[in-house]
Amino acid sequence: MAGLRYGALRCRAAARIRTALDKTIVSQNHLKHGVLLGLVAREHIFVEGPPGCGKTLAAELGASASGLSSYFYQLHRDTRVSELVGDAVIHRSLIPGSGCDALESAARSEVLRLKNVPGGVLTAQVCILDDITRAPGEALNVLLRVLAERKFGSEQLPLVSAIATANPPGEQYYVDPMDPATLDRFAVQLRVKGLVGQHDWPSVDAVIKAPNHAWEAPTTGTDKSQLITELEAAQAEAASVNILPRVQRLLLRLMQVLWDMPGVGGDKHALSDRAFLVKSLKLMQAQAHVMGRKATYPDDLHVLALMTTFRVPPEIHADMAAIIQQVIDEDEANRPTPPPPPLAEEEEEENPPPPNGDDGGGGEEMEDDDNDSSKIDMPESDDEEEDDRPDVESSTGTPPSMDNPEELNAGGESSSTDQSREASEDSESSLPSVQSIVDQATRGEGEEEDGAVGVEATATQCDNVEAVLRVLKGRIERGKAQATPHRGGQPRSYYRPDDFDDFDDADPIEVLEWLRNPTPQLPRRLHRMRTDRSGSLALLRDTSMSMTGVWTEWAQSLALQIVTLGREQSMRIGYMEFNHLLKKVVAEDDAFFVRDYDLLVKEIASAKCSGVTNYQLPLSNVLAEFRVSQSRKHDRHILFLTDGLPTSGCKRLIDETAMAVELGVSVHTLFIGSKPYPEILQRLSESTRGVQFRAAYDHLLKSIVVTQRKPGDH
Repeated sequence: MAGLRYGALRCRAAARIRTALDKTIVSQNHLKHGVLLGLVAREHIFVEGPPGCGKTLAAELGASASGLSSYFYQLHRDTRVSELVGDAVIHRSLIPGSGCDALESAARSEVLRLKNVPGGVLTAQVCILDDITRAPGEALNVLLRVLAERKFGSEQLPLVSAIATANPPGEQYYVDPMDPATLDRFAVQLRVKGLVGQHDWPSVDAVIKAPNHAWEAPTTGTDKSQLITELEAAQAEAASVNILPRVQRLLLRLMQVLWDMPGVGGDKHALSDRAFLVKSLKLMQAQAHVMGRKATYPDDLHVLALMTTFRVPPEIHADMAAIIQQVIDEDEANRPTPPPPPLAEEEEEENPPPPNGDDGGGGEEMEDDDNDSSKIDMPESDDEEEDDRPDVESSTGTPPSMDNPEELNAGGESSSTDQSREASEDSESSLPSVQSIVDQATRGEGEEEDGAVGVEATATQCDNVEAVLRVLKGRIERGKAQATPHRGGQPRSYYRPDDFDDFDDADPIEVLEWLRNPTPQLPRRLHRMRTDRSGSLALLRDTSMSMTGVWTEWAQSLALQIVTLGREQSMRIGYMEFNHLLKKVVAEDDAFFVRDYDLLVKEIASAKCSGVTNYQLPLSNVLAEFRVSQSRKHDRHILFLTDGLPTSGCKRLIDETAMAVELGVSVHTLFIGSKPYPEILQRLSESTRGVQFRAAYDHLLKSIVVTQRKPGDH
């Protein structure tokens, strides 16, 4: 479902449930994610789909992986209430007597009562109700009341979630549609069609080719009590997720937009207070928690698309992702511009230094990074032609492994980006004071034992990167995957050839006619097309000590927007951070160029600044990745972001420049600071047909200004 994030889960219980679903069910991401969120949010789920599409299997797998006790019941036309809640039995009890002859009084006084022996619905934690639309009204009314109140009589039930399934209404299944009041008991409402029904042929092919044992229900050696404890902890932590004021405002605006749409508002509306003012918040909290956050983001609003399946007309539900995104975008556009940051008196001098104390990268002292396992040492060398290149130890940045419990963030701890976004949203401000960030860096707050300064990433809205994005977008758009002629491609059309090449691919009927009566016009031949690989973009980000402060925040904002741009173009992106060491982000399969944009966002937000600058190390490594990459040669780009001259490694980059030209890689350079543009960056970008940018703090405009550098500029 477009807009909803199914990325790497940062919650142990959620990751375990999703793993169990992924091992058995191919594709159907919205079904699996809906079951997952329902269990974490303690909400009921309704799934409609044709027979054999996996709806009951998903319910059983989710219940099994959660560790909770489950009860399965196949409802039918003759379902009785007692089959669900248990049988009523006659219980005889004596009434205690009074006075001196209590024993005689008790013997004469007794009462007969009906006592209920709890059935499956009253004792299970997860109820799987198959074909709920076939249940008669007498049984269904009692069942729905039990589901809504989670108690029977005065006794509280252990029920966590009920997962109901049904076939589509229609004569072919002898099923009547459920009324809106009944459906409203289920917060999560899903409609599935199956892989064949939605023409998901790659997934169909995967199912056909998979061995039989691959589709068996997965087993786990973990004790059920541990699974239950983890899920209960996840449920408690999800309930404590902070719902930010902006998210509350966006939810209100979305309700107003939906109400004004035809077929939604008025007497026939199904936008109940119970669903959209209570349960929607719980689902957004669950979404934030499983993604490892302690506060909701505006993007979490997309979970409402899992609630509107039967609450709004089908044509509106089909556009829910776009409607929600439009509400978010309009709110973003209407947010007030923050006031300019205050400046200290000493900064009002003529030609003051940039706010991060940029000294060209030449004055930093080498930090002790022996304890940083994600980086490798690059020895300093005064020899400009030094070619010794150390092996790179990659930082995978992969989602937590189910085999290593220590890697799982079971507590739902948010990343630095998440923490800063919470702070930013709570205060409803966009830009922090430049001087406050500089002062914090000067004081050395957040210093770690290895000497690296921890940079708390923020969700600052940075409106000064459009100059970079505007130029890169035109070049990156050429990197979109395109269909090109190929002998091994899919047949798309016919054409008349001019020669006898590939005569075996010609139309057989026309070949027979042509052999009987040869003419100058050759038989038609199949025109085969294949979608080739898209282009690639590598982002190299300087994280030396001089980048500490406001420039770290600005560089992060630029990197995040470039990832968004790559996501729009479905382009593979690689990300490296460098100083005198190298941090290369790779996926679980050791791939550097990836489309796992959530992984890139996470790594971009966790930058640490230390050490000095080395140009050779990141360029040589990223060019080696381009050499083994299968992306189109004319759609390869590097954005090299730095604020200082290299103080270690080769400083002329002769070999790296020649390799970039050979591989067809365009190196776009962005230099931060007001000092003269480094000659090495000029030569690197000009030789590879790249673009040169400069970012500098303008004290007159009181903002960061980005310009595209032209030949002759300083």
